[in-house]
Amino acid sequence: MAPAPASVATHMWTGSPYSFAVLERLLQKHFSVPRRLLQVHALLLTSGALSTSDAAATFPYNCLIHAHLRLPASTITPLCAPLRLFSAMLAAGAYPNGHTFPSLLRSASASGPATRSLHAQCLRHGLTADRFVACSLVSSYGRAGRLGCDASKVFDEIASPNLASSIAMLDVLCLRKVFCCSHLR
Repeated sequence: MAPAPASVATHMWTGSPYSFAVLERLLQKHFSVPRRLLQVHALLLTSGALSTSDAAATFPYNCLIHAHLRLPASTITPLCAPLRLFSAMLAAGAYPNGHTFPSLLRSASASGPATRSLHAQCLRHGLTADRFVACSLVSSYGRAGRLGCDASKVFDEIASPNLASSIAMLDVLCLRKVFCCSHLR
């Protein structure tokens, strides 16, 4: 991947939908190659796309978080890479949205404290009513072994649970062997 001149790169990431489509295609094409993903990440850093503090900066961060999550864990891209990107996102002043937290919660599902911290961020940004975020919280708490107090509490706080949130709770119950699926036969 040949490096783009600085003026072209700066012009490319002006926040237009076209530039976001280009970014999404780049990440989808190269997400399986950690080195190329890191090159795209470096391009975003040097072009200034990640340093703006408006809503336009949220999309590149969300794309990078999701792309890092899809990479296999290695020394190049550790499991905590999405959480580090989220910290950088907050430090840059970009506002997380409903697309930010499902990927982060999937990354943090092995850790109860990380899930609780992300839940606090969801509350802080007013995103707990978002169905995707709520389902991700239920799954993350359940996978972290926090079924009794946290996963069921989040599920109970969903205003009108839909099929997806019910399946998320059922998945957690089956995973923790609280509800045996063989009884459904």
